[in-house]
Amino acid sequence: MNKITISSIKESEVIKESEIIKVIKESNTINDNTEILIKENIYVPSKAEIIPNKFILCGLGNPEPSYRNQRHNIGKIFINYYIEKHNISINKSTKQNDILEHEDPKSKSSLVLVKPNCFMNVSGLNIIEAVNDYKLDISNLIVFCDDLETELGKVKISLVGGDRGHNGLKSINDTFCSNDYLKVKIGVGRPTSHNPKVVSDFVLGSIPLKDLEVIKTNAFPRIEKELDKLFKNNGNSNSKNSNSKKSNEKKNKKKSNEDSNKKG
Repeated sequence: MNKITISSIKESEVIKESEIIKVIKESNTINDNTEILIKENIYVPSKAEIIPNKFILCGLGNPEPSYRNQRHNIGKIFINYYIEKHNISINKSTKQNDILEHEDPKSKSSLVLVKPNCFMNVSGLNIIEAVNDYKLDISNLIVFCDDLETELGKVKISLVGGDRGHNGLKSINDTFCSNDYLKVKIGVGRPTSHNPKVVSDFVLGSIPLKDLEVIKTNAFPRIEKELDKLFKNNGNSNSKNSNSKKSNEKKNKKKSNEDSNKKG
């Protein structure tokens, strides 16, 4: 049996499987015995679509309301907090995503708040639909998620780095074939054991009220401050630059010490 793998599509489009098969059949390159392997929902970003002051804020988590209070749902919990605090009510939800629109009163940025209606490990497929529907680039995407490696109530914001075992981030990276978006990782603590079963049960467990209060008191206000800075700067985050600057400063300091030792 012949096999054809399709992984190249038009720039910034998601093409349905039926449309791809139709095009191939019309070109007489396959027959009914040909197996077609399609990598679905591939996204090729176009720099022309990077729109300043328009952002998709996406909170990761498992479907609500069943999994609403899990540690793994802290990204969605932040989006709910943001919606409630800013009294956001313009609902544009679809079958794939809960979507609300909002204009930030300070910076006049257009915000699209998204909560995927799917399980964490397939988040990318739902998010790519929202990004394409709004004709935005992946660089306009900001993702909020839980993080075991960050202390409870602390926040790590970065443009760099991989998924570090987080299935939601992995799904996004795989779907977009890129990790060039802002990741806001919210510390939920971690169990003392590194046993995979224990860690899984911890992540999927409900957040104790005292831990949630720590996160809402410390992490959420910090995130809002960083978002305010981001919106005012038209989406230019300093996270990546500041990390590079610190790295260069360390290298220069080390080199300076080495030079001083040589002279001595």
